[in-house]
Amino acid sequence: MVRLPMFASAHDLGIVLAVLLLAGVLYEVLPTAKWGRTLGKRVCGLEVRDIEGHEPPAFGPALRRWLVFSVPGLLVVGIVGVLWCLFDRPWHQCWHDKAAHTFVAG
Repeated sequence: MVRLPMFASAHDLGIVLAVLLLAGVLYEVLPTAKWGRTLGKRVCGLEVRDIEGHEPPAFGPALRRWLVFSVPGLLVVGIVGVLWCLFDRPWHQCWHDKAAHTFVAG
């Protein structure tokens, strides 16, 4: 039987959240801002582009995109934001793309 450790204090929870935030920024935000894609998007042949300039988004929009994806994703409502792109026209944007003024090109 595997037991997950219980957090001893709010301080420990804060450290875990800080590590997760840092990991998200390093994996998702920085590569999206620099190259317009993460490793996974590169493998799939996808790129995140700014709607206006059709270039990779700046750091601010890339961070906003990740936060709008991640925070609702912690709640069940996040699935609605992701499925939104199936019905959105003309860019097929999910909520996080709308918040950052980006789209995914393939």
